[in-house]
Amino acid sequence: MILALAAIAGVSAAAQDLTPQMRANINQLIDKRYKSDEPGGTVVIARNGKILYQRGFGMARLEQPTPMQPDMIFSIGSQTKQFTAVCALQLVEQGKLRVADKISRYIDKCPTSWQDITIENLLTHSSGISDVRGNNLSITDRIDTAKTRPLAYKPGTKVFYANIEFDLLGFILEKISGESIAVNIKKRIIEPLGLKNTYAPDHNMQIPGLVSCYIRGRDSSFYINNPNPIAVPVTGAGGLYSNTQDIAAWYEGLTNGKVIKKETLAKAWQPFILADGKASKYGYGWDAGGMVQGSPIAEHGGLSGGFCTDALYLIKEHIYVGVFLNQRTYADATAQELAAITLGKPYPDEIVNAMTIGEIQACAGVYKDSGGAEKRFNLVNGQLYYVPGGGALRSRFAFYDKDKFYLDNTLVEGEVVRDAQGKVTAVKLQDKRFPAQPQLTWTKTI
Repeated sequence: MILALAAIAGVSAAAQDLTPQMRANINQLIDKRYKSDEPGGTVVIARNGKILYQRGFGMARLEQPTPMQPDMIFSIGSQTKQFTAVCALQLVEQGKLRVADKISRYIDKCPTSWQDITIENLLTHSSGISDVRGNNLSITDRIDTAKTRPLAYKPGTKVFYANIEFDLLGFILEKISGESIAVNIKKRIIEPLGLKNTYAPDHNMQIPGLVSCYIRGRDSSFYINNPNPIAVPVTGAGGLYSNTQDIAAWYEGLTNGKVIKKETLAKAWQPFILADGKASKYGYGWDAGGMVQGSPIAEHGGLSGGFCTDALYLIKEHIYVGVFLNQRTYADATAQELAAITLGKPYPDEIVNAMTIGEIQACAGVYKDSGGAEKRFNLVNGQLYYVPGGGALRSRFAFYDKDKFYLDNTLVEGEVVRDAQGKVTAVKLQDKRFPAQPQLTWTKTI
């Protein structure tokens, strides 16, 4: 492990509650995962509102080389959903809305299939409404398009993440309040909490300190600037800009009851219970029910163009970890590993392959998930890699035991499935945050 150096740019001198070894581990993780001459990001770790650690790393801009600073601004993408959820819950506390309300009360010309969908179904991604994508479509266009599509499942029986549900929720809040969702968020959250670096922009607003964002080229050897248009209006599903310090203040305000009651927040951070009595992985605007090294968390990430952000809160320990990146990769894995370090329970640092090259080579090929989407595992120099689309960083299979692996840079673990003859037929995958949830199975096709 490297030694922590006070001279490291951007590291807070106020980090008195972290041991030198913890700070060394944090710096080592960041330096190992993100190169100084590539797009980087910012990290903030806070406890009870006090910042323990903050750092900027990598580059804010590549074209005119600009080092990242700890207080720079990012698009936070779907973290906006937390703000929308809290605006809705404020109306619930005021008696102007109920989570049991049918959305047909607020949405004109609802299809027959939508008649049983509630506000709670929107909050928990359990409505069954099929997603509609496209920033070139207005909210009303997306809603009208969604109305023409059949439900993917009966409301309340599954959870499937879809932006359209929070688009609808934001539309409903606008209808109740008579003001845009951006104005709602400004008046109800940003201004009361004094979030000076959180923006709900419109009409190409200039945001000081906004970083550029990037995705990887096809062979992952170079970066492409991926502009995120500020002209896209804020919706219930996305559009806010902020920095890691302001989101730390947001969590401090939340947990101290400054925007909604503490009991309301506790409900928002509980997993939604499905119709069959099983717990889902989603609450009211947050991933819920997960753990880091046995400690309960509330969490949400955001992807927007080449921005990738994650905010994690250790509920019992009152620890916030924010990781904002200006490259499209895995912010959530970094946030969770930093949380584990802060808890004094770090995940294993290095895992040595426990399989022969022949055994690993047998796992290479094309797989399909339950929805039929192809997943490719490539063998490179004796190592197996999963290479996702969308410019994401490829992940190495680290085989720590026979047919058991972690995916590097993620919190996914799994096992290889073989038939009676030893031929690889599938892999089973599990998110370490949700050990009680069913495994995913990807079936080998080639």
